[in-house]
Amino acid sequence: MQTKSFRPLYLVEKLSKGIGIDIVYAFEDLVFFEHSELLVQFDDSREERLKVYFHAQGTDRDRLSDLVTSAAQSQDIDVALAGSFTLKQKEGTEEVEVVFS
Repeated sequence: MQTKSFRPLYLVEKLSKGIGIDIVYAFEDLVFFEHSELLVQFDDSREERLKVYFHAQGTDRDRLSDLVTSAAQSQDIDVALAGSFTLKQKEGTEEVEVVFS
């Protein structure tokens, strides 16, 4: 994975305001939202694109997908609805692993 010095976090902040869900944590290329309903991954192949993943066990995926799409279009943000994710506790540690599907 190629690392970048700076990522366009301002795009995620605009998206967050547009959907009304707060950002709670950013780490490397991932940005986590309140209640772990969705997360955003920066697309290193296209700097201005955000990949959006929805929690696999979330109950509001359709509603969130509509919110994300609408907010992205109204604010001219390039998003890709990329799939789903789960969070898995790493055995013997307090670390959490993100598993994409």
